[in-house]
Amino acid sequence: MAAKVQPMPDLKQRMASATAASAPSLVPEQLNPPPPKEEEVIPTLQELITDRKDFLALKRLVNEDIALKEVEANAKKQRKPLISKMKNLLGKYHVGKALLDDIRVNYFATGRSTIKADLLLDNGVSPAVIQKCTITSEVYTLKLSRGKDEEEE
Repeated sequence: MAAKVQPMPDLKQRMASATAASAPSLVPEQLNPPPPKEEEVIPTLQELITDRKDFLALKRLVNEDIALKEVEANAKKQRKPLISKMKNLLGKYHVGKALLDDIRVNYFATGRSTIKADLLLDNGVSPAVIQKCTITSEVYTLKLSRGKDEEEE
């Protein structure tokens, strides 16, 4: 008895049969929405500093610093294109050091080095050695910023 030969399925049929099996979804299933973001409650300085004289002194210092910070930010924005143009002109004429009236102009290249822990690990330095050679110090940072509504103006 001769075996019955089945015709070769076409490409569409082969693709359909290959994709018919259900594959696991790569999209994570989110059953429950995340909890609502809690509003951060920040006390006012007036609530925390009860001495009126100290509070008023601090308020004056903070307002003075914020004003200077805003002036500084504007100055940095205005200086950026000026510095770029000066570098282009000094580089064009290969100027390294020069005097302009009583202003000393220095234009030079400097190197900057950074040690990266992941590269040390890739080159065989153990995490324990990296940790042992890492110096951590505590610093006190003061950051002043205007509220979000006022920043957007």
